[in-house]
Amino acid sequence: MKSLGESLKHYLDSPLKNKVAHYIHERFVPDYELSVVLARLDEFHVMLESIPQGLDVSYTAVVDRSKDEIENDWEVFLVKKEEGSRYATDFIPFDQLMRYPVEGDKEQVDVIGDIIWELTFDGWTEEERNERIKEFEESLKE
Repeated sequence: MKSLGESLKHYLDSPLKNKVAHYIHERFVPDYELSVVLARLDEFHVMLESIPQGLDVSYTAVVDRSKDEIENDWEVFLVKKEEGSRYATDFIPFDQLMRYPVEGDKEQVDVIGDIIWELTFDGWTEEERNERIKEFEESLKE
């Protein structure tokens, strides 16, 4: 069983990377240059490479179609095995999130593009994501 990070690294190491970049560019950020999207994917890939190997089986990252009737994108969420409850991936550090085993991922451009877009919404790197987590925690104190 692969971790979420290992799975995404595999896809970004393949010819799918350029197709995923085009998909993200056209679907989510058409105002950006494609070269910017490719550069951000490279940053994300470097971050994935820095995550220690090994699985953390306390949760499973599940990839599935969104239940949203307006946008039927692919989404990723966490399931705690003992409970079967669903949890969002927001504000979970990448070095933790990317070590969970993944189920349901597919080697399809739209699936990979939607997953990466959702996971990187709060930042493409561990530093960017940690800054967003810190900002969120500070807002809770106010």
